[in-house]
Parts: sequence; structure tokens; C-alpha cells
Amino acid sequence: MKKAVIRLDSGGKFGLGHIMRSKALADALNDINIECTFAVYNIHSDDAVNPHQLIFIHTEEEFLSLAQSYDVIIIDHYDYTSELFFQLANYHQAILIVLDDECNRGQLYADVIINPVQQALSLPYKEVSPEAELLIGSDYLLLRKSFQKIQLAPFEQRESIVITFGGSDVTGLTLPVLKAVEKTSLRDFNIIVVTG
Repeated sequence: MKKAVIRLDSGGKFGLGHIMRSKALADALNDINIECTFAVYNIHSDDAVNPHQLIFIHTEEEFLSLAQSYDVIIIDHYDYTSELFFQLANYHQAILIVLDDECNRGQLYADVIINPVQQALSLPYKEVSPEAELLIGSDYLLLRKSFQKIQLAPFEQRESIVITFGGSDVTGLTLPVLKAVEKTSLRDFNIIVVTG
């Protein structure tokens, strides 16, 4: 069985979103017999990445050394710079996968870049990472299995609306959206807000 290590940004204000999308990717890799291990400084809950393995690291040098023993290296971490990606890409023959959001870190030296938002189609990935296979746009949305096969009821049959901006509402949009909904016919629905 091949092995993958996921360097996860699981602390601070971005943690939960990284955990959810990386876990969805790890679950999919597990389905094709690639065993995944998460490497973190800290995490909100040790159970967050179950059933996958979890390793606590203390420095990036420790992770760079650890990564040498894996077939696939996955980076979902905003603090990774072009220099760190270069080091990983040149260690050995591992496949380097980068989960990216904004294409704002220069050359990623990745074999595969994943950015599932529709706006990713207009970002300059071809210029900064010309050799990478690009899995960008909404066709590559990283959803947990529990959300992949939901049968949606027609809109007129629905009774509630869920509003969420990921694990943490970093830009403070929840309240403005609730106020905007209040001014529409959607206010008649049961509104559920999920936020960290």
C-alpha cells in the first residue's frame, strides 16, 4: 500500500476548513489504497482526522525529514512558501500535491494543484506552475462522503436554510447575510447558522 502524508494547517483561524477538505481528500485516497497520515503542530481534536493516522511535529525541518519516507506529499498550509515547496519537490520521487486557494505564493513546484473554487479557472497557475496537473474549478470540490450523494428536495419543498462560511467566518459575513435574508421572502424559512 502506498503512503501519503498531509501537512495540515490546523491551527489558528483557518484550521477547520483545512481539516475538512484534507480529510475528504484522505478518505478518497484511502478508497484507492493510499494510506494517509496527517502531520500537524496542533489540532482542535485528535478525532478530527479519524480513521487516519495523526503525527504531531514541532518544526518544519522535522516534517521535511519525515516527508522523505512517503510516496505522496500533500500540503494544505498557507505558510508554505515557494522555497519550502522546492525543497519537497527535490527530495525524492514522491508526488507533491498542493491544495491552494489564491495562487499567490509563486512557483509551487507541485505535480498536482487542487483549487476547487470556480474563480480558480482565472488564476495564473499555468504561468507559475507550468508542469503541474491542474485540478481546478468546481468539478474538483472536496466534499466528505456524507455530502456527495444527498438527494436535494426541490426548493419549494424545503423548510430550512443553512448559512455557513466554513469553520470560521474570517471575513465576518454571517451577520450581514442574515440581515440581507431578513429583507427577503427567505426569512420565512427555518434558518440554521453554522460557524466557529
